[in-house]
Amino acid sequence: MIFNIVSGKGGTGKTLLCTVLAEMLGNSGSKVVVIDMDFAVRGLTALLYYYMGETYNIVPDEKICTYDYFESDSISDTESKSRQKHKSILYKKKVSDDYFESDNIDDTESKSNQRRKSILYKSKFSNKLRNAMLNLGIAKYRSFDVVPAVSRINKIIRLNPELNESEYFDKVKCLISFLTEELEYSHIIFDCRAGYDLLNATLHEESDITICVQEEDEISNITTSNLIRQFENDSNKPIYNLINKARFSDESYDPNKFFLRKDITYLGSIPFDLDVMKNFGKSYFWNKVVYTLYYQSVANIWNNLAARLNLNERIDNQRISPFGYDKFESRLGMFSSKDRLLLAFSFIISILGLTIGFLGTEGLRTIILKNYEQVFSFLIGISGIILSIYTILKAKNRM
Repeated sequence: MIFNIVSGKGGTGKTLLCTVLAEMLGNSGSKVVVIDMDFAVRGLTALLYYYMGETYNIVPDEKICTYDYFESDSISDTESKSRQKHKSILYKKKVSDDYFESDNIDDTESKSNQRRKSILYKSKFSNKLRNAMLNLGIAKYRSFDVVPAVSRINKIIRLNPELNESEYFDKVKCLISFLTEELEYSHIIFDCRAGYDLLNATLHEESDITICVQEEDEISNITTSNLIRQFENDSNKPIYNLINKARFSDESYDPNKFFLRKDITYLGSIPFDLDVMKNFGKSYFWNKVVYTLYYQSVANIWNNLAARLNLNERIDNQRISPFGYDKFESRLGMFSSKDRLLLAFSFIISILGLTIGFLGTEGLRTIILKNYEQVFSFLIGISGIILSIYTILKAKNRM
């Protein structure tokens, strides 16, 4: 399956979602690759950077990364500029000739011309593309592979303004074909940059499904609505959507307020978890995340999607909430582990304060003196509750 993960605005958690889903599928036995398509922000590449011990070179410089493949020439800068100038002159001449030789250029003729250019492009550059793909910089990350955006984490990029739809189309199609047919990946996940552009539109067209990730705020709602409508206008490929960093349950969403309606394209929500967000990229992240409601929610979303697409692959993630109630745990996700422990202490102190308020110090002293064994047992029970809560919250930190 080819997945295109997009969002209307940045910061919705696409990269985190891509990596957690890839880890799940990789652990279930599938061969998975995640491709960083955000050349400038390169969050997925940064994750790989920390995983490899903060070395500047993610892959050797001679390897081809996604920026090199889609936006940069593989030849020297001097030759590249000369060739770009030559291409620009030829392009202007061709446009001029087409304009004066044609009486009427309609949409049908334009599409036909695009297809003809695509065929010419394939015949001229297929060997170059194949050589680039054979030298693709694929790095191992836990149970799945990653194609970074750049070979060096601090590389300055220069986008190519001359690529057109047919060139992007050919490059995306050749890359997918190479990864699925020759390298035999079961799942390819494109971690796209936010918003809409020609490359994202091409990836949507060539992927099996596009998943749009949004948050609960109004800005994200509007940008998601615009992005999905744009994709729907471009192609009839299926688009699914979900809410990430959710602070409320699915039942609490007003379908008249949120663009993401509970229909066949809505996959569900992933609750906000402050610890998951803070620890993403740290060495102990994966030992913690598997115990979280976030991880379980991603598994549920995948199983929901697999059922709709009649996929046999399911993710088994049996988990018992330490609080016994998922909705209550999702509300606690806005607090860190330390804050949750402080909440428990605050609750106990409140109970003791109310007890003294109702009984008074003399009444409390009388109870303690007359029933010291029960009071002692009560204190032991309170200590056990505190220790249990602390153990549950800190168990995820084990290496």
